[in-house]
Order: sequence, then C-alpha cells, then structure tokens
Amino acid sequence: MPPTKFQSCVELTPDIKRIEYISAEYFLSHKYNLVTKGIPFVVRNFFDIVDRDTLFRFLRTSFEGKNLTVRSHSTIQEYAHKRTYSQIDMIDYIEMLGMDRQEVIPYAANNSLGFENFNSLHLTFPFPDLKNQLEDPKIWIGAAGTSTPLHMDSCDNFCYHLLGSKKWIIFSIRDCEYLYLERNSYGTSANPLSEFSTSRLNIDYPDHETFPLFKHAAAFELTLEAGELLYLPYGWAHSVKNLTTSAMINIWFRLDGYIPLLLRKTK
Repeated sequence: MPPTKFQSCVELTPDIKRIEYISAEYFLSHKYNLVTKGIPFVVRNFFDIVDRDTLFRFLRTSFEGKNLTVRSHSTIQEYAHKRTYSQIDMIDYIEMLGMDRQEVIPYAANNSLGFENFNSLHLTFPFPDLKNQLEDPKIWIGAAGTSTPLHMDSCDNFCYHLLGSKKWIIFSIRDCEYLYLERNSYGTSANPLSEFSTSRLNIDYPDHETFPLFKHAAAFELTLEAGELLYLPYGWAHSVKNLTTSAMINIWFRLDGYIPLLLRKTK
C-alpha cells in the first residue's frame, strides 16, 4: 500500500536524534526543520534533574487531599478494551514504590498535574505563546516493569523525563498500516489516524501468523533518562516500559488548538 500524502512528508533517519539544547527558534528553524520533517527527537539536559526525595516531596504536596488514579491490566487486550482503574493516596503509593513487593505495582498513569505545579519544577516549554492551546500536563509514575502497550496518540506530545529510565519502542507513521491499530472506544472518527488507537500486537513476542504485516515495520528504540525531553509527533505509534522506578510529565497539544501538521511539508 503506498503511503498517504501525510505519511510521504515524513523524512526518516537511521535513529532518533539527540541534541544538547533547544529553543523555540531552533525548534521551528528552516535550517533544522525538525517539525516539518515530522520526526521525533530527544533533547539532553533540557532541565535540571530533580532528585528522588525532592520529587516525592513535590508529589505529596501537589496531590495533598487528592486521590491518585492507578491502572492495572494483565494483557494487551485488557489495556485496549477493558482497563481497570482504582484510587490511592499519593503517600500510600510512594510507600508502595519503596517496598520490595513480589506483585507488580499498579501504574499511576495519566494523572492531571496542572501548569502551576509544572512551573514549580522549573520546567520549560519551548512555545510559551502556545500554552493556551495545550492540555494540562499529565504525570506518569511507575515501578520497574510497569508499561503501556503499543498505541498511537492523537496529538503531538512533549515528554519530560524526571526520574529513572524508560524504554520507548517507536514506529513511524509510515509503518502504521503494519501495526494493526484499532481506534479505541474513546475515538469516534472514521479516520483511524485521527483518534487514540491501540494494537493487539505484542511487539516483544510477535505472533507473525496472526499479524503477518508486522515484519515490514521498522522499530526505533531509545531509553529516556532523567533530564531529557522527548518530542513525539502525532501518528508515531509507541510502547513504553519503565526500566526502573520512573516519573515523567507529558504535555499534549489540544485537538482543537494549534495543529503542528500545518507546519509540515507536503509533496
């Protein structure tokens, strides 16, 4: 199947670029043109690393009087169609992270943080004039082994990795036709690329008889470390696994706000 007009505008590289510093001018410059190429990249040393104790004190304060939503699922199918959520106090959750437990600790995924708390960590967003077009920052906290299976978000994404190490397996939008993506129940659009999508693929142990097209997909693998920022464009499917106890904040562009696709070249 030939690539769509949008897929054709993506300029692939052998790996995902890591750069030392970025500004809004660099981000949109004609010289590097990272946005118009529609490719992910990582910025090293984008913000000061927060030590574990300081971060956990910040979390206790930020979520004081509030419950934290945690997610558990034992299969990829459950993640896609039947996730189980529960509520827990942040202090209790932090204590769980410090305990030697045999069972997997639930993943505190996608909890709203708010820009006030985001700013208190002295984090920088490259586009200060676009903040009114962003969703509230979300925080993700999990023990080693917690993960999110293969899926594709519906918006461009900025991921600030605060603590630990997190492995990302990323696939270009050019390869989405090989990933057996299905619109999640959250989505209603007829366009499979316009809404949050999940896949039944286990990319660690793929069943090539059930998913024969997957062999055509090329994976980009990277480990995100504390102090690094990942820019992930819309349409790049990915799975994520915490290699250690990890914490990350991410920001999505709103669907009805700024549309980075308009900046990208077409052929």
